[in-house]
Amino acid sequence: MAVKTPPKGFRDTFTSSAQAQKDLRTRTEEGLSQRRTSGIILNPNEVAGEYDATRLLMTTLGGSFRAITAEDLVQFRINARKLGAKFKGGITAKQVIDLSTADRRKRTAEQIRTAAPILNKGGTVKFQTSAGPDSSRTRHYVTVDFLNYQPAVSSPVAPAKIAPEVLKGLVRIECDCEDWRYRYRYMASVGKYAAGPWYETGYPKITNTGLKGAGCKHILRVMTMIVQSPTMRSYVAKMVEKARADVIPSKVTEKLADMEEFVKQQQKESHRQRRVITSEEKRAERARWNQKNALAVATKAATAPKKAAAHGRRAQRAAETLGARFGLSAAQVMALLAAQRDAS
Repeated sequence: MAVKTPPKGFRDTFTSSAQAQKDLRTRTEEGLSQRRTSGIILNPNEVAGEYDATRLLMTTLGGSFRAITAEDLVQFRINARKLGAKFKGGITAKQVIDLSTADRRKRTAEQIRTAAPILNKGGTVKFQTSAGPDSSRTRHYVTVDFLNYQPAVSSPVAPAKIAPEVLKGLVRIECDCEDWRYRYRYMASVGKYAAGPWYETGYPKITNTGLKGAGCKHILRVMTMIVQSPTMRSYVAKMVEKARADVIPSKVTEKLADMEEFVKQQQKESHRQRRVITSEEKRAERARWNQKNALAVATKAATAPKKAAAHGRRAQRAAETLGARFGLSAAQVMALLAAQRDAS
């Protein structure tokens, strides 16, 4: 039997589900081992005030690398309380993107081009992503626990119709990369949206002292796919459909039969997901598009013979219609039209 060649662009990251699970176990064990033997973790009791200054732990809070002070512990406590107040359990894919930093969004768009689900077990999906150019790995693994999955399985709504609700709902997340481990897992633990394999109690005193962002670039690639990808909606619909046919849906395990086919479909959608865009950026783009198109339609109406711009009352009605269509007032449309005539 001929061996299939992975699609171009995913060659370095493609692996079997069995190998992926082995990689995950190995990396989890490595992470736990490093966590247990680390002597520089700033634990919750120390953040609360029981810190022994003779330990000489360091921080970058304030911009310089220096020893932790009592004032730093106060700021750490404030940051942790603010973060914990934001979340009651779980986070949406859209929130992860909206809370992300511009630097992580840029690096995601430039470096992490592909992600694909490789295993689903009761609504907890393992994704495989490509790795960045400076990574020592060729692939990374992201875990997403879809908290709306079991209610969707029990619902009488058709799988294709309820799949978008699963994707819009709350999730818990995890990645095997060091960026997540050292910068974001603590935040996910305090914010109650970490998927495990353990919950981090050590404050990120050096790498992310201000607790900014919500996920690494591998998680951001998967979140973008969850928000935007029609292929992902189809995958979740199949997950729900298969679980409904099983006696114990929470135990249903499904490996992706043809990862190559999924990746090919993703590549067809790459124009949708190349950028990682926040809700605010999306609203701004939509507003610019509306204004541009309102101007174009108004200009066309003005130059056509016997159209609205040639007659006052018709112009007003046309302006009101255009305004309703593009989210502008009639006065704004008339002003755009006047500015266009003056410019010409």
